[in-house]
Amino acid sequence: MEGGSMSERVELPSIVKQLYPLSLIAEQYIPQLLDKVLCVTHKANKTLIKAQASPSKVHHYLLSGSVEVRHSMADRSTLNYSDQESWCLNPLEDLLGEKGGSIKAKSEGELLVVSVDFIDELLASSEAHSLDVVHLEAMSDLPDDELIDDEFEEEWCGVFLTTPLAAHLGPVKLHELFSRLEDRDVEAGELIVQENTPGNAFYLIKRGQAEVSSGPGGGLKKPIELWAGEYFGDESLVAHTTRNANVRMVEAGVLGCLDEQAFDDVLRPALIKTLSEEELLSHTEKEVRWVDVRLPQEFKHGHRESCVNYPISSLRGAWRSWILRIGI
Repeated sequence: MEGGSMSERVELPSIVKQLYPLSLIAEQYIPQLLDKVLCVTHKANKTLIKAQASPSKVHHYLLSGSVEVRHSMADRSTLNYSDQESWCLNPLEDLLGEKGGSIKAKSEGELLVVSVDFIDELLASSEAHSLDVVHLEAMSDLPDDELIDDEFEEEWCGVFLTTPLAAHLGPVKLHELFSRLEDRDVEAGELIVQENTPGNAFYLIKRGQAEVSSGPGGGLKKPIELWAGEYFGDESLVAHTTRNANVRMVEAGVLGCLDEQAFDDVLRPALIKTLSEEELLSHTEKEVRWVDVRLPQEFKHGHRESCVNYPISSLRGAWRSWILRIGI
């Protein structure tokens, strides 16, 4: 096997811009990427990748040749780089998926190899510096209401990155979330979410202020203020229930909106770890305490024996009280 720096190959800067998730790295960080990745050649019949119990620490991209993806003796397929299928743009590790198996070279070829941790580092840096740039010479031609607020994006993004939700998202998922948010201009007094209606979107406040309240008999004793960088609408989407509060804009602003399908694609996998019934029943009653987070009305219609009911809205209220008490 022969290795070399990618910067030695003139065409590679354009190649990496087509590969996922390398294509998400900002232009200014491409030179750093090229200095750290390797271009290696391999011979036919060489095993390139084997499935491992832990996530791979490197990504392999095929630059030429053909490979055989073998999940089992009966489940195998041959892929050629010359066909230019979409799989060529993703790490070879993705081809194994949950089935596992191995990938073997069918012919001589070339691989691009790069550290996953380094990719994540560059993606995080790219996200932190993804603000729009405006030439000063052109600013005099813009109406006052179109001038860019220098602190606008930095403020909401910085606050959001400190939230529990952001803590569950890696750099790639954060970038995907930000790219799929659809901006919506909202007015002061506008009702965004109405209590007891179906949940169909997740909202991230980019500019402005909102107020969360509930009607008579609701779970909130007093309104809660939400500011830029905070979010709402996730609870009903996670639990597939109706909205448990009203959210109204106190100030005009901008909301980043994520529809239900985008929420399921980007956020649900990070928020919910699903266990099979077999895995759940493998724990003894002494090892776990069962908590049902549905509304009391739902809990009454059926629940696991010895399970306690603690609605998700109550958990959030208790969490907020704890945060205020310790001064975070």
